[in-house]
Amino acid sequence: QSYRSAVLSDNPLFYLSFDEITGPAIVNAGNLGATHNATTFNNPGFGWAGAISNDPINRAVRLDGVGDYLTVNSAIGAANFSDASYSIEAWVKKDTAGGPRDIAALTNAAGSQHGILLETNAAGQTFRYLHRSPLGGGGGENINPSAQTYNVDQWHHIAIVNDANAMRFYLDGNLDSVTNTSSAALNVDLTAALGRLSNS
Repeated sequence: QSYRSAVLSDNPLFYLSFDEITGPAIVNAGNLGATHNATTFNNPGFGWAGAISNDPINRAVRLDGVGDYLTVNSAIGAANFSDASYSIEAWVKKDTAGGPRDIAALTNAAGSQHGILLETNAAGQTFRYLHRSPLGGGGGENINPSAQTYNVDQWHHIAIVNDANAMRFYLDGNLDSVTNTSSAALNVDLTAALGRLSNS
């Protein structure tokens, strides 16, 4: 079974595989379909070699950490977060150790209040995962920093998992950190951005 097939067998809401060789449109192969395709901004690099060497396409998009980013075209309905359970996974590769750099942010429509944030820290080559309910500009629960560090110029698989009892961060298939917390549901529609702190 291919990596792509394994991901899709879990019926994700989103699956952005970045097979495209040009933008700005990015296809969502997940269950929310074309209404939740993504759009890139400021000409990121398409067609870069990806992390899955045995994938027949194996492409990635390069965001420069300065102005490149993408947003999902429609908000994610609150019903998808009603029980406070969700997971997000990604393959990431950093060219340099600098930061912080935002990997994924789910916010209100204005982009001013955050619910979920996944990013690299400014120092130490570590990750941060934030769950904040109600949405806002401060507070919430953190895994910050991750226990393990990432290597520059190397692909890493990261995953965050949240349920009503705990936040978990996985790095390269291994459980890295756990924060035991009664995470409240994110009971509002959320907009999603990759490579940027908000979609605005």
